Amino acid sequence: MDILGNDPKKKKYYAKPGQSLPSISTSTPWPNIHDSKIMLCIWWDQKDLVYYELLKPGDFITGDRYRLQLIRLSRALREKRPE
Repeated sequence: MDILGNDPKKKKYYAKPGQSLPSISTSTPWPNIHDSKIMLCIWWDQKDLVYYELLKPGDFITGDRYRLQLIRLSRALREKRPE
């Protein structure tokens, strides 16, 4: 089994069990990429995109938010697909 180590410059080094990695700073934590994630709520039909909404970081879907999204989706459908 190989061990993978990373340095802050994102270089990869492979070592066999018992081998040491080149001198790298392993105490430096990786930046938290999960703090900047946002949620995309998207609806489409056979023709095209109908409605989408990007939630702010830390926001999540609640019953009230989902109800509002469905109302907005209904309006978007009436505008884009009047037939």
